[in-house]
Formats: sequence, C-alpha cells, structure tokens
Amino acid sequence: MAKYEEFAEEFKIITGHHMKLNSLANRIIAEKIGYLLYRKNINSSYTDFSWHLHGVLSWDLWYDIINFWNPKSILLPPKRVETLMKIKKDFNEAGITKYFDKSDNLELITTVLYCAEKQEDLSEHNNNLIKKVSLLKHKFGESDIKNAINVIAKIKWRFKRAIN
Repeated sequence: MAKYEEFAEEFKIITGHHMKLNSLANRIIAEKIGYLLYRKNINSSYTDFSWHLHGVLSWDLWYDIINFWNPKSILLPPKRVETLMKIKKDFNEAGITKYFDKSDNLELITTVLYCAEKQEDLSEHNNNLIKKVSLLKHKFGESDIKNAINVIAKIKWRFKRAIN
C-alpha cells in the first residue's frame, strides 16, 4: 500500500487537494492524474497503463483506489516534492490544470497524449493525431481536440513507448 500512499501525496501536490473517490468520475480523475505523472517521468509507482473504455488505465492503481480508498498521509522526500512542485507549475502555466475538474476533460487530455508518438506530433495541424483521437473518443469535436493538443504541446513529455 506504500505506493498508493505515495501516489495520494503526489495527487495532492499536483491538484492542491486530496483525492475524492466517491464517484466513478472522481476515480477516473485520479487515474488520469496518475497517467500524467507517469508521462512526466517522475518514477511513479504506477506504470502499467493500457487502453480501456475511459482511456488509459492502470489496473494496479484502479485496484488500489477500489480497495484502499483513503490512504494515510505520508511525507515524500524533499527532492520528490520539489520535482512535483515544478511539474505543478508547468501544468499551471500550460493550462492543463483547467482540465482537472472533470473526468471527460482529463480523458481528452490523456487520450491525446496517449495517441501522440513523439513531442513533435503535438500540433493542432497534425491531422493524423486528430483523427486517432477522434476515432477513439468520438464524443470530442475537432476544436476540443485541437485545444487539448495546444495545451499539451506546451509541456515536454516522455514518449518512450513503454505503454501497453
């Protein structure tokens, strides 16, 4: 359970509040924040992301969310907190944090990130990326996808395809 407690602290630092797990939408938000942290390469405890109905999903994280709900607070090493604070700043400056309030918003952001194969793919003029996202998530319009791409492109991500 230590890795789940670490993740809960990471989540709190990135979002500014504790995880709320009282609904499916809130559990999906926690999952997507986990994916964003994984893609920022902070050596997150959860790395087993694969595609599922609501987008990328870590079965290990999902299991921990369902079984452990509210973990106790722990202290993260100062260096890790410093790294997370920098990521939070980057997320704020890029505008990703405005997507944190709804599971659909984070589903869009993480789907775009999942479909891109390299940083250079993150362009609103990349019709292949727009098409991939649209095929996976037809509930989002082209303008929504382009807006998400523009936000995500402002941040440097890990693109090593260690994802299932």
